[in-house]
Amino acid sequence: MAQINDTNRRFILASGSPRRLELMSNLGFEPEVRVSSIPEQRQPEESPTDYTRRLALAKAEDVRDSLEDEDALPDWILAADTIVIFDGEVLEKPADADDAFQMLRNMSGRDHVVETSFCWLQRSTGRSSVCTVQADVEFRELTDEMIHRYLDSGEPFDKAGSYGIQLLGSAFVRSVDGSYFAVVGLPVCEVVEELQKLGGLEGFPFRT
Repeated sequence: MAQINDTNRRFILASGSPRRLELMSNLGFEPEVRVSSIPEQRQPEESPTDYTRRLALAKAEDVRDSLEDEDALPDWILAADTIVIFDGEVLEKPADADDAFQMLRNMSGRDHVVETSFCWLQRSTGRSSVCTVQADVEFRELTDEMIHRYLDSGEPFDKAGSYGIQLLGSAFVRSVDGSYFAVVGLPVCEVVEELQKLGGLEGFPFRT
């Protein structure tokens, strides 16, 4: 069984998110980025959790299928999907500035849920495991001017729910109940733990 260890820290990250890349790199992993082409579109009557879990698995499988002839690449693939759930509605990345403004105005002074599902998939065996981690987030009251200034920064437009908790958007968050890193986009504790359970990780934390 191919394992990630001190001398082989590589895996395939099926995501173009710089935040996910940074989080895993900070742990000593050496991710090789391959972005999935799976469309992020929720199916009718699909629950938010079913949606994120389906996408996480589909992204991993899509990247695996695109690498069938590349045996030299790492055996393990990690994919993830993050959404915001507000008043029972799924909020993904905003379509434009008006969409982002409306999301932030609606969430002002209120609670919402951030959910990240991730999938580990092993190319050589086809084994996969999908896990879901949530956090409850409380926003402070936001004025229209604050929202417009935030939009001017350009930060909201590649983020589910139109904000990034690790950057300027951190000033909007009064509290987080649950995994902070699920809000960032990848719950690293659970990600590492699941790979260990699958037998794909040996000797962690890595020795330099």
